[in-house]
Amino acid sequence: MARRSKGGSEQISEIAIQIEQLQRKEAILDYMHTLSLEELILLEEFYHKSVENMECRKVYPDGRRRVRIFNPRTFDPDLTTTSPQKRAILNKIPEFAVLPQDDVAKTLKQGREIWEKSVEGLDSIYRKMILHIVSYIKSGTTRPLLFVGVPGSGKSMAARVYGEILGLYTAFIACPRMATSRGLYGDAPTYQESSCGAIVEAIIRSKTGLPVFVLDEIDKAGAAKSRGSCDIQNEALNLIDEASEEFVDNYLQCPVDVSHSPVIFTANEVDDISVPLIDRCELIDFPVPTAEHINLVPQRFIVPALMKKLGCADMVKLSKRSVEDAVNKVYRSGAVSIRIYQSMFENVISSAYVRAVCEERTQQVSDKDINSALEHTITSSRKSIGF
Repeated sequence: MARRSKGGSEQISEIAIQIEQLQRKEAILDYMHTLSLEELILLEEFYHKSVENMECRKVYPDGRRRVRIFNPRTFDPDLTTTSPQKRAILNKIPEFAVLPQDDVAKTLKQGREIWEKSVEGLDSIYRKMILHIVSYIKSGTTRPLLFVGVPGSGKSMAARVYGEILGLYTAFIACPRMATSRGLYGDAPTYQESSCGAIVEAIIRSKTGLPVFVLDEIDKAGAAKSRGSCDIQNEALNLIDEASEEFVDNYLQCPVDVSHSPVIFTANEVDDISVPLIDRCELIDFPVPTAEHINLVPQRFIVPALMKKLGCADMVKLSKRSVEDAVNKVYRSGAVSIRIYQSMFENVISSAYVRAVCEERTQQVSDKDINSALEHTITSSRKSIGF
């Protein structure tokens, strides 16, 4: 079948019309055999683009919409399929991600319920966070957040609740560890044991392609100080600016759009964080926990969670007065990290639980249990905290 030489767009449109007019499968196959290799390639691109446009415009009944984050057909196969390991990683990256439902009223209601169930107080933090959450569900993007506060002030829990409100997987990335490993970008493909970086790993773990990236302890990951180490703070800049639409992993050599994934940094202090990184973030200061705040946390969260974890609610009894006395003694020693109090009550409840199992009867937490845990906790709290 002779065809006149035409431009690529006009030529492929004519071919597509011819195929649509053919009814029988055999006729379509016969017609395809008359096409040249160049025309077949153009035809494949035409139909793939049509499907891609339909997928990107797809809106779910509840108002959620899709965004393309990865397209394995846009780069040279020689660069992306040279090893079975690389092909396996590429196959795990989803091409499309589904944004959260655009329903502000529902999000505000559920957000408050989730916050009150998970966090005691910190209402000022919630009010700042929810503004960013609303911005995200309306536009699909939001400014990165920088949580700053003393250890144990609730930064990690707030980041986890942020993802839970949006219904997204929260990927915690330990920055000090990443600085001495593959980093955010991964290894160069020339190394024998090379692999992808933390960002692609988080996208794969999320299953949906849309995780909340939480770069934990970013202030502990400064400039690269030795060969083979990574400057995580500089690497993170490409995660939160215009380059995030084409985030290229060193190992895969493929662009991935991470601009739709919220980013949260946590730090104890801002002095060791680069100015360019701070300028791109919304800084949220977490207050130092007070005695009143710390007294409520064990009663509402720590003790019930430990009882449930050990399954000993019917075997171990701990009075409110005992909790308050223990908390006040530790607080006077200078301990403000919630983690310290969690460790103390783990020791207290575990000790009573073991005694209840051995004696086969319900046990009240004794002064001996509390004093033993206090002695260890107060000694530990006076040591320098390095996290």
